[in-house]
Amino acid sequence: MAFTKFGDNTYRFSFDSVEAAAIATATGLKPQELQISSEPEYKATAEGDSGETEAVAVAPDKRTYTLTGFIVDLAKFNTAGLTFEFDSKFYIVMGRQRTVATKDYEKGQLTGESYDAVTAIATPST
Repeated sequence: MAFTKFGDNTYRFSFDSVEAAAIATATGLKPQELQISSEPEYKATAEGDSGETEAVAVAPDKRTYTLTGFIVDLAKFNTAGLTFEFDSKFYIVMGRQRTVATKDYEKGQLTGESYDAVTAIATPST
């Protein structure tokens, strides 16, 4: 679907059709909203003789997310070990919620984490 943008073009448009389709294929959930929070994966501090913090080391960001949308493939949505990519980051599904209501489509919510150093599913070595 093509669209034309008018007005202030500095605003970013969220999911494009390619990203949304890839996430739906990977998770069974057609995305409507993705909320991403970032914080350092770990933080270390060093205190001086007086107990005051004199140094801080901060690791790369860990991202936690909540993805909501419409369930388009329930079997896939319920599959263990789901992952997807968004903005060149690898997201791991760690929780899911399904909502069924009268006169509405099935909705779902996925939650999980993303780490800079984790870029794919690990295959066990033999």
